[in-house]
Amino acid sequence: MGAPLVVVGWDGAGWPVVEPWMRDGRLPHLARLCRDGVRATVRSTLPVATFPAWTSLVTGVNPGRHGVLDFTERIPGTMRLRFVNGSWRRTPAVWTLLGRARRRVAVLSVPATYPPEAVSGLMVSGFDTPLTAAADGSFVHPRERWPEIRALVGRLPFADFQEVATGPGWHARALRSLLDGIERRARLAETLLVRDAPDFLMLVFGESDTVAHHFWRFHDPQSPRFAPSPHADAVRTVYEALDRALGRLVAAAGPGSTVCVVSDHGSAGAGDRVIHLNRRLAEAGLLRFRASRSGVARALRAAAVRAVPFRWQAPLLRRL
Repeated sequence: MGAPLVVVGWDGAGWPVVEPWMRDGRLPHLARLCRDGVRATVRSTLPVATFPAWTSLVTGVNPGRHGVLDFTERIPGTMRLRFVNGSWRRTPAVWTLLGRARRRVAVLSVPATYPPEAVSGLMVSGFDTPLTAAADGSFVHPRERWPEIRALVGRLPFADFQEVATGPGWHARALRSLLDGIERRARLAETLLVRDAPDFLMLVFGESDTVAHHFWRFHDPQSPRFAPSPHADAVRTVYEALDRALGRLVAAAGPGSTVCVVSDHGSAGAGDRVIHLNRRLAEAGLLRFRASRSGVARALRAAAVRAVPFRWQAPLLRRL
């Protein structure tokens, strides 16, 4: 085998976030890749969302051609939604084309790849349906490699903390979980590069996106929702962990390898205005709501979230 191509995804990363830390020496491995290689600013997809953007990156076509437009889609003729997953993709991904060329691949945690495909190597799907907080054997092709993966890293979490009901100590627990997820993913990819020696490996870290969702208002004084917090450095802490993982993967790939760091979209402060389109349509007489027990349903759901331990919620949802 020749030197591999390694593609490392940092979900939600953008130059305005990483450039100051590169200059300060906090992201030395990313800075070295930029210095010794090439860098570019690229536009995301329309819509700017995780599933269509990553799918466009791995197929080379826009969402209108590959067919993955969002996390969900409306069931025609109804107001109900269904989950979108990797089976919606209408265009072959880069790992499919490489397989046809008899190249071995390893695809890890790429969004919109569930159910796993029969690749020429190993695939561990990203955080699609079924609802879950961590990968299991159903996320792996070939499935017989799941015990090996579990023995190596234990579990591969997808934001495995309750994101609805927060309370005292929540942010500290969430940050520990994000750093743990980075370590587990990096260990798996590092091991595969050495042990399996694939021609192509792609790994996406979702932790950079998740930390922005929950910690940005502590990180950015210019955000309209800024709040002082002991977790002001959480976003930087996660990026520093990502950079250390990047250094490990570059070393494991070996001399002559090609390493790309890519993202699906950027992150920035939230706006300070909210537009309720349904309310405005109702005020204009263009929309009516049917009577429902939605208030009761919401109350029951909130009670269930509080009462059911988090580790049981995903299995129960999947069964229901």
